[in-house]
Amino acid sequence: MHTLLSQLVEEIGPTDMIWQIDRLNHMKPCQQEQVSTVRQEQWSMAQQYIQHYGVALDCGAHIGECTQQYAERFEQVIAVEPNPTFHECWHLNCDHLSNVRLHTEALGHREGRMQRDNPLAQVLTVHDEGEITMHTLDSMKLKELDFIKIDVDGSEARLLQGATQTIRALQPVIQIEIKRNRRPEVRRSALEQLRELGYRPQARVRSDWIYTT
Repeated sequence: MHTLLSQLVEEIGPTDMIWQIDRLNHMKPCQQEQVSTVRQEQWSMAQQYIQHYGVALDCGAHIGECTQQYAERFEQVIAVEPNPTFHECWHLNCDHLSNVRLHTEALGHREGRMQRDNPLAQVLTVHDEGEITMHTLDSMKLKELDFIKIDVDGSEARLLQGATQTIRALQPVIQIEIKRNRRPEVRRSALEQLRELGYRPQARVRSDWIYTT
């Protein structure tokens, strides 16, 4: 990035503020106080089950709040955020971290493309002429993976379907958002896939669950 904002962040360094999307000002980045206690609670919960802090995968990285948390413990963090609306804020929040990188393609069940309904859409749909490239987690051919956070708003089952080889081989701790009252068919499919992979639920904070083998 070569924007004036990113240059300023590099000069100032990390702070207790976080860059967010300003929906009232043409979607431009703005700084706000970082007060997400739910994210902190979920991260504290996850750390009770993680045994090794090598590689973490932050699926649905959004503006990089969780990426920042994981970077404090893991040797490497791969942040996955396919929605370009959030990329500038992610860079502003995370570019000062030397052990993180942003992966801007969606993770799904096959090679293909996806589209978003609006700039802030967290829900992506498979579409042959969509603007976002989709591939599988298995195609990344990771040699090490200790933890996955999955917060992908309706794409959970597709992501898991394209990640079975990696998960079976590396058996990472999985934190997955599962909302009981939304998209019941996706919820059932994701839970069934986790069971088939030998995973069992261990703990929950709000709608996020920790699964381990």
